[in-house]
Amino acid sequence: MSAAYYSLFHLLVADAASSMLKGKAVSIRPVFQRAFAHAHMKRVAQSFAGGTVSDAWKGPMGGASVSEDLRQVASAFVSLQEARHKADYDLSHRFSRGTARVLIDIAEAAAGSWQNVRNDLEGQVFLTALLVDDRISRVK
Repeated sequence: MSAAYYSLFHLLVADAASSMLKGKAVSIRPVFQRAFAHAHMKRVAQSFAGGTVSDAWKGPMGGASVSEDLRQVASAFVSLQEARHKADYDLSHRFSRGTARVLIDIAEAAAGSWQNVRNDLEGQVFLTALLVDDRISRVK
């Protein structure tokens, strides 16, 4: 469960670091990547999965709705994080091999969908929101 979740988590965080830190700044990517908070990322992903974005991001996204690809990535992130928490912290819950395979398939599908939006404006907005949405949303 953890590997499925972390494969998507690290894909998104690495892409954020790659897109936001260029040139000599690549040396600080590991520090930058540690700034992403799992609970905050889940809240942002829930919003995008529902097809909504906070007012702070509507302007940069041109008021556009969230694409199906990005919704799929965001939804997978939420589902995989919840499964990871259940696997790591709910000792009464057992996962079957089949369930593990389904979660791996979800992670793989999300990675594929991410490739479709990662360089688009909405993908970049999503990466930025994963890091700073809670701070930006407070600024009016």
